Amino acid sequence: MEDFQLPTKVEFKEGEEEKEGKVVISPFERGYGHTIGNAYRRVLLSSLPGGAVESVQVEGVQHEFTTVEGVLEDMIEIILNLKELAVKVHADESITLELNEEGAGEVTAADIEDNAQVEIVNEDHKILTLVEDGEVNMEITVGPGKGYVQSDEKDTEDWPIGMIAVDSNYSPIRNVGYEVEKTRVGDVTDYDKATITIETDGTITAQEAIKEASEILEEHFDLIGDAAESGQTDIETDYEEPEEVEEEEDQHQEQEKKKEPSTEWLKDEIIDYAEEKNIPIESSMTKKELVDKINKWEQGPKSSWLKDELVKYAESQDIEVKEEDTKQDILDKIEA
Repeated sequence: MEDFQLPTKVEFKEGEEEKEGKVVISPFERGYGHTIGNAYRRVLLSSLPGGAVESVQVEGVQHEFTTVEGVLEDMIEIILNLKELAVKVHADESITLELNEEGAGEVTAADIEDNAQVEIVNEDHKILTLVEDGEVNMEITVGPGKGYVQSDEKDTEDWPIGMIAVDSNYSPIRNVGYEVEKTRVGDVTDYDKATITIETDGTITAQEAIKEASEILEEHFDLIGDAAESGQTDIETDYEEPEEVEEEEDQHQEQEKKKEPSTEWLKDEIIDYAEEKNIPIESSMTKKELVDKINKWEQGPKSSWLKDELVKYAESQDIEVKEEDTKQDILDKIEA
């Protein structure tokens, strides 16, 4: 690859916060810091497999909208606590864990009975509080997966009465950000240095996360490159063909692509951000509507990440951005 600058240095550093790590990569050709940084960010947030709580069944409880005798917290609060368990599942299928405690005091993840196929990383995490003479008998189902699966998306038809579905965030990645700055190579000063900051749930390190994300990207590029070299139009993989989408939905997506060909990824980024922050949105919203929703929800200044992403994209397209420009101003310039 003649006259094309590839990175020569990759550093792994500890982050400023617990469970945070940084990866510093340099030098890149101008613009490639954003290209690579954004690719890693998207893959890290969406595609790494992990483990999560999938359901819970508590003795004497029929549904989540109730209190539990002898327990200080109600079921909704207990479920929220269970969702924060950081688990490694060393199995290809769901595993049921048991939690049986009695007597006043705080019940934590460390009180869950050991299972050789499951590792709980945050054992000090509180699940509930028993009052005097309180007792709880609980079955917690955990399993492997990818992405975020809401409780109402799960097939609960054959579940026993009293088994409650839990929103499952399988991703071991909690947040990813990246920064690009200029670096020197010889007499040339406009090469890129990318710093990717990764916050995990503790079940994986930042270095392990980068390795997994690299393998996912590499697999895609290899398949496409091999197809380009051989001229094949069909690529053989181990994955099943996705179900065909409804024609109406397909046409709608095609129309959206035609309307916004260059910034569709930006809408995906904004949706990702809103979902990470639990901001209620609808996928049918336009980018302007999404930005307005985030501004109202976060009262403006807190949503600095979104403005940073807009600035990065504008600069990569040589679009002039002023310091006083609002997020909406920058979005208008991008779409002009």
